[in-house]
Amino acid sequence: MEKLEDINVKYWELANAGNLGHHSNRDYSAKCPICGDSQKKKKLKRCHLFTKAGWDHDVIHCFNCNWKGNMYTFLETVNPHLYNSYKNEKRATSLNNLVRTQQPKEEEPLPDIDVSFFDSVRQSPPKVFDLPEQFKVIEQDDEFYKYLMSRCMTPKQINMFRKCDGIITYNGQNIALEGYIILPLWYNDKVYGFQARSIKDKMFYTFVPEENHGYKVWNWFNVNVDETIYVFESYFDALSSGLDNVVAQLGATLSEDRLNEVNDIVFVLDNQRVDPTAKVESIKYAKKGHKVMIWPPNKIKFKDFNEILKSGGTREKISEFIKRNIDEGLTAEVKLKVE
Repeated sequence: MEKLEDINVKYWELANAGNLGHHSNRDYSAKCPICGDSQKKKKLKRCHLFTKAGWDHDVIHCFNCNWKGNMYTFLETVNPHLYNSYKNEKRATSLNNLVRTQQPKEEEPLPDIDVSFFDSVRQSPPKVFDLPEQFKVIEQDDEFYKYLMSRCMTPKQINMFRKCDGIITYNGQNIALEGYIILPLWYNDKVYGFQARSIKDKMFYTFVPEENHGYKVWNWFNVNVDETIYVFESYFDALSSGLDNVVAQLGATLSEDRLNEVNDIVFVLDNQRVDPTAKVESIKYAKKGHKVMIWPPNKIKFKDFNEILKSGGTREKISEFIKRNIDEGLTAEVKLKVE
């Protein structure tokens, strides 16, 4: 099917009023009314009404409790009143349109569900493309490698980067990236964007197609959404932290759609005692109920974690420092407002 049936969307919204999530032509998420999704993370919405090309009807599947069915069995389970209304409306629609001559089947065979279709409840970016051929592997004897070493990146981390020394063309647009390191934003073997950084000046260029609004985040599809995810401002800070399950929001605020895809998240921004913007953003996240890492007042003058690493700190100590200074709610707000 090309899109969800209108009547299924209507009753999905009626059955899940106030608990709805991401909505696209083929997928509509909601907080599962059967298992409740999570008692700890109220924003999780892992129950999906969805369809795929080649299917002849919509399917409902909770990727938390693994409940699976169609709209008939779903409504019969969660709301018998809506079930009767839905059944009658389906019957009337079918008769009026002369599409069927018999009552709708209440036990439609369900297609096998490829769970990877959801990438562990994460929605795939709408637009992906091949990595531009001008982005080359970084060799040990060039200036790009030396720059990354100066930022205390390990050889394994350097392998994540590419280099560009010219102009790339995308959709008829020329982008001059001479002397830039490139960090691709991978989705499987394709990319949904990239960030470029000059190795000579503090110049950035972040490219995320307009269709991928809300996906301005590095490493999103390589983290485990069922474990704590640490969100940093930059990839250098994330790679300096000594933590594994990390992403970088690349100067943008993490979108609500991405937040709704995770269980537990900690915002680890720049030093709030040095960077006023980081302080404002941290307070905002705390007010929304998110965990934040709070830099102790008047103790550390470094702006970020990469500066600590470059000054002789170790990743082990940095990770311990981060975990030791996490708070949430009103106590986090109070701590952040202490000068």
